[in-house]
Amino acid sequence: MLKSFRMFETQEEWDNEVAKFQAGLRKNLNDPNADLAEHGARIIKARFADNMTHYLEFGVYWFAVKKVIQKYYPDAFGDYFDEEMLTEYSGKTDAHTLVAAERFKDFYRETYFQGNREFTLEEDDDREYYLSDPYFHSFLKAEREFFGDDWNDDDDEDE
Repeated sequence: MLKSFRMFETQEEWDNEVAKFQAGLRKNLNDPNADLAEHGARIIKARFADNMTHYLEFGVYWFAVKKVIQKYYPDAFGDYFDEEMLTEYSGKTDAHTLVAAERFKDFYRETYFQGNREFTLEEDDDREYYLSDPYFHSFLKAEREFFGDDWNDDDDEDE
């Protein structure tokens, strides 16, 4: 089991955070049946309309987030998954996954420069993990072709 980037000290802390967000969502929407995972998947998916590199902010959690989004939007974001990251960073429920991933996103924004895709799995023998999703790479490549060869895309090693 990977140890790096666990966003909660205990399962109880994680469960409490999910319960708090679920209760807040239901109160804010005035809907006692509102589902945190479905609502979260819709909101996260919508963020991509403004920024196709948004997936990078989820770092090691990206493929777990993508799996949750695809539960509600099966055609979203292609069919590539890093199975190791999907397995390691999925929570016990979809809501758990999204709550941890959102916490990681906040950590990412505080810690990394925008566009970072390299993560050191520090507690796992300092292994370097390079996040790349071919679905988004195709959009970045199209942007490069549109704007010209001078456009910088560090994703070239995926080809």
